[in-house]
This record gives sequence, structure tokens and C-alpha cells, in this order.
Amino acid sequence: MCHGSSAESAVVLAGVTVRYLGLTQPALADVTCTLACGQRTALIGPNGGGKSTLLKALVGLVPLTHGRITVLGAAAAPGNPAVAYVPQRSDVDWRFPITAAGVALMGRDVHLRWPRWPRRADRATAMAALDLVGMTAYGDRHIAALSGGQQQRVFLARALAQQAALLLLDEPFTGVDTATEALIFDLIDQHCATGGTVIVATHDLASVSAHFDQVLLVQQQIIAYGQPDQVLQPELLAEAYGGPLALFHRPATNLVPESPGRLR
Repeated sequence: MCHGSSAESAVVLAGVTVRYLGLTQPALADVTCTLACGQRTALIGPNGGGKSTLLKALVGLVPLTHGRITVLGAAAAPGNPAVAYVPQRSDVDWRFPITAAGVALMGRDVHLRWPRWPRRADRATAMAALDLVGMTAYGDRHIAALSGGQQQRVFLARALAQQAALLLLDEPFTGVDTATEALIFDLIDQHCATGGTVIVATHDLASVSAHFDQVLLVQQQIIAYGQPDQVLQPELLAEAYGGPLALFHRPATNLVPESPGRLR
């Protein structure tokens, strides 16, 4: 169990359990936690530990077996304009016939009223988001024709075009180059500096201390929640990952791991 210290909460999880059909073990089990607004939170844990399930539950994409979730004061549900979600690249159908500009414009869908045709202002917002991630010149390209890093930038543009208070990013650094990684971190910082909140599922433990305010360590249940130096402890990581592992620390200005240490 974990509790945030802020009076204003971005996310409140109360006894959240998610069990997928046909599986004996729950993906999440009795998760109770409060995440404060304005924070950069890293969601870490092993593969299959429930990170992606938790993010999907926050946007109402998976049903809860038990418990409840409150996001920015409202029950978690699909179509909440205040919550933008960037899935893992493996969850995207790259055969879908859409351009980079079209993907960015999808971020405006939750704001459209009947007959749901985007207005000039919506198109301008989408193009501004594409420009922010450096993808304006690729707006007419099919999304499948882009590199992995470019695809990630475009989906980040879709999230930015939504102008949501809460950004949920699922493994955004997988398969991207260092320039794209640096851009993502910069946009995360900018979003939180203006009052937004970001939750990022990541396997890159080396970047956590430099780039995040809080860390949520999960393995079906919450192992720990707190500041990076409180959570990135050998015994907590070993409990979550099933044994000791090597952890590399690196400063924000240097993407090359240094000072490797062995957890015991």
C-alpha cells in the first residue's frame, strides 16, 4: 500500500484487481495507491508485472475485477479528455491507412461534438503538436513508413494534441534513438512544469533517478512507492524482479551508463 502526500490527487487506486479470462493469477491484485498531481512518476517492474495493465485500467481499457479507480476526480473511463495514453508500439496496428498528421489529429477526437468533424482550430493544434516533436515534414507519410523513433514521436504528438492534464506513456523509450529519448524527457519536464502529470512505464532503471520525482514499483501488487532513492533499493528490486540485478546510474546529461553496481 502507498499513499501520496499531496492534497490534490491525480490518481487514486482503491483495492484494484484485474484478472484476465483464462488466467489463474491476476494481472493486478488489490492495488491501493494515491499519486499526486504535478509529478513525474516512473512505473517500473518486471515483464508481466502489471505495468501495462495498470495504465490501461487508468483509461478504462480493461475492466476491473474488484476495486475502483479515480482519475483527476472522475471514475476511470474511456474517452476522458483529461487523460492521454500512448500505448506500446507493439499494440499499434501499423497497417491502418493513416498518415502521421492523421494520427496527431486523432488527439482532438475526444473534444469533437456531433457531427465530429475536426475544425480548423483542431487541425492547427494537431500540426502544432507535430511541430513540437519535430515531425512536421513527415505529416503526409503513412505511419508504417516511419522509423520506430519517428512513430513514437507521432504518437506523442497525438497525446499532446489532446491537451490532457495527465499523460500515460507505456514504454516510450523502447526502440528509439538518443535524440528521441532526450526529446521525450524534455516534453515530460515541460508538461509537469506547467501543472501536468505524467506516468511512464519504463524498463530503463538507469534514467529513473535523473528524470522522475516518484517511482511506483509493481509486481502484480505494489512493492514500493516513493522517491527514487527510496524505491531503487537492492532488497525492493530483488523482491520485484525475483533476484539481484545490475543497476546502472547515469546523469541526465550523459546517456552512457557509468558506475555500475551489483545489487545484493
